[in-house]
Amino acid sequence: MKNKFLITLGIGIWLMLCTRSAYPQQYGVIKYYAQSGRLALASPPNENGYPFEYENEEGILYFNNTVSLYQQLQNETITQVRVGPEGTERIKVSRPNRDTTGWLYFKNIPERKILCRESYWNKSTFVYIGEELDQIDWNISNQKKNIGKYVCVKATANFLGRSWMAWFAPEIPVSIGPWKLWGLPGAILEASDSQKDFLFTLKEIEIPSHAADKKLNAGQMTGHTTITREEYRKQNTEKKNKYVTYMQTVANENDGTVEIKFYPEIELY
Repeated sequence: MKNKFLITLGIGIWLMLCTRSAYPQQYGVIKYYAQSGRLALASPPNENGYPFEYENEEGILYFNNTVSLYQQLQNETITQVRVGPEGTERIKVSRPNRDTTGWLYFKNIPERKILCRESYWNKSTFVYIGEELDQIDWNISNQKKNIGKYVCVKATANFLGRSWMAWFAPEIPVSIGPWKLWGLPGAILEASDSQKDFLFTLKEIEIPSHAADKKLNAGQMTGHTTITREEYRKQNTEKKNKYVTYMQTVANENDGTVEIKFYPEIELY
């Protein structure tokens, strides 16, 4: 009986080691062109094929088999659109109070948790938000297309108030994506919402990646004070209303009017 137990235990350990070696920890980096906030009609259309002008930023997704960190960096400049008697004028100006860290989304898939670093509407004040990692009910189609060297499959879903289309690569069998997108049997290499307010398109991929190993083990997302999503929404609305009231007061004092348009928000509820 004792010998049988030792043999069984030995087989169990061997199987466990084989299972781990069959799925080694894989680190990688996916870089995206992250486009958001339609400014005006572009003539001719932009290189991405859409007839809109966007704020273009770099998104970087660091990942392994169980966790991922998506970082979206602020540009050093912003584009201002001014409409005058001679038409629409677009000028680039330095971004005031640029944040060098940007937006962060750390997904822990086994624990179904996500920690977000997001800005309020002004894109200059950032806070950390702790949330449950919402499951996305994807509909996977038979439609395929090539993105870079990968054959990707189309999937659609309604998520946080928007209709999303994503293209994922089964050849990269990790359930990851930019922003909060995830839950497909492969890495998301391209995504956009139906209103084309937000677009993520592939820039480059590096697998394996020492940079991802270093980034994910740097402890960047630990030790922060967090608020809830409900608290964030309430505070963001209060800050918007305060700004609108201030601008209206200034306009009234100068016998004028003011029209304020905010950038679209990626989460509608």
